[in-house]
Amino acid sequence: VYFRSSVTLLVAGVLTMTVMAALVLAAAQWRRVALSLLGAGVAFVAVLAPWSAYASHELGGRVVTTTSVPTVLANTFGDRDEVCYGECDPGSSIWFSPLRYSREVARATGISEMEAAAEMSEYARADVTPQSYARDVLANLGRYLRNPGGFARLLESPTAPYPTAEAVWVGTSMLVYPAFLVGLVMLLVVTRRSAFDQVQVLLLKVAIGALLAQPFVHIGGTRYWTTLAPLLGLSAAVLYVALRPATRGGGGGGGGTSSGEDPARGWLTLPQGVLSAAVVLVAVTLVVLAL
Repeated sequence: VYFRSSVTLLVAGVLTMTVMAALVLAAAQWRRVALSLLGAGVAFVAVLAPWSAYASHELGGRVVTTTSVPTVLANTFGDRDEVCYGECDPGSSIWFSPLRYSREVARATGISEMEAAAEMSEYARADVTPQSYARDVLANLGRYLRNPGGFARLLESPTAPYPTAEAVWVGTSMLVYPAFLVGLVMLLVVTRRSAFDQVQVLLLKVAIGALLAQPFVHIGGTRYWTTLAPLLGLSAAVLYVALRPATRGGGGGGGGTSSGEDPARGWLTLPQGVLSAAVVLVAVTLVVLAL
């Protein structure tokens, strides 16, 4: 989560869904399940807490993983020419100039750096409306998913003897666009197979949804989908098992589907449907607001 703060949502979502699914699947051993997952949660918080506590103390505001949340919101949804109560230092990037400016404001006014950054962000986002926000989210999502191999062109040497970036772009696009379709199917599918299959589908829905939260809070780009890529590969394997014709007498985790084998199956189908419906509702709401 220090390298990519959006993974915080993934960790929290997966832990929460794992707790729910494990308690359903192992109701008779709920104490053992609860203690195991409580230990995982405590370990995560213990690793994260030292940095968060120190940064929050030093900067005078709550810092979970990164100090740039107000600046990110301002640059993503607000007026970039007003982030520093006007134009920021043109000699630096849109990320570093506001941070330096917030330090100077804090030093001059006596407030904390985080308070200064929050006030700057609110000023830059004064004209944000539901319509402008929805349009920005859709634009971020487009940049997140469109041109997945484009980042290679930023790294290509102008004197390279071969069109390496073009080859990377073609190869990446041939793999990634079908994978994006797999991810969409995973977000919408509802399976009634074994409890084991349903738990995998639920965890992947939550994980993919958590990572796709980034366009709602941050500028999208061609390098961010790589965090999602391993989950798309897992989704292809899980969907292959979950959607293939059922076989009688299948054993193990993803096999048999005969009635009475998995009393937890019915309990796990409902949250699948809820998550799929939430995806559709969010998509429709964004499109309606953006019109």
